[in-house]
Amino acid sequence: MLAIVNTPNGPEPVAIRETAEPEPAPNEAIVAVQAFSLNRGELRLFQIRPEGWCPGQDIAGVVVKAAADGSGLPAGTRIVALTDQAGWAQHAAVPSHRMTALPDNISFAAAASLPVAGLTALRTVRHGAPLLGKRVELIALQADAEPAELTERKLTLDELLARRIDAPAGAAPLTDDDIQRAIVTGALDGNL
Repeated sequence: MLAIVNTPNGPEPVAIRETAEPEPAPNEAIVAVQAFSLNRGELRLFQIRPEGWCPGQDIAGVVVKAAADGSGLPAGTRIVALTDQAGWAQHAAVPSHRMTALPDNISFAAAASLPVAGLTALRTVRHGAPLLGKRVELIALQADAEPAELTERKLTLDELLARRIDAPAGAAPLTDDDIQRAIVTGALDGNL
């Protein structure tokens, strides 16, 4: 299979090379990678990783072989996942607990940009209790949006998250599950 690998001593920092197929652990599925995203941490690792290292944490694709232990999603399922490395390849071994089904109306490219950024947002909200009830400024950018189309909305964080899960106004405080559901659905449909 082809993969993008580190070439610190080569004429360029990376190269597309033929590599071995991944050998999954019992709890890992093999995913045909359709899209991946870059993140700063991986780019910095190019400076210190050895020749042939394959980066890639944020991926989206299709399960081609389910995990041998029966955990996870079946073959044929569209997924978005967070891997430890080696996602910049045609196939990646992904732990069952680090992938989720991807709705048909979400592109692979959009989904691949979610894992690290989405988990960062989730952890911020989980540790950001001081933000609940306070006004936050949201700026939504879209790659094809014209500057005149961009709008600024100010809501409290809990109002924003409640809207994402259609909670009634004045509902009880949001639970961790509510917050996670709001972030995931909002991030996947681009409206958070």
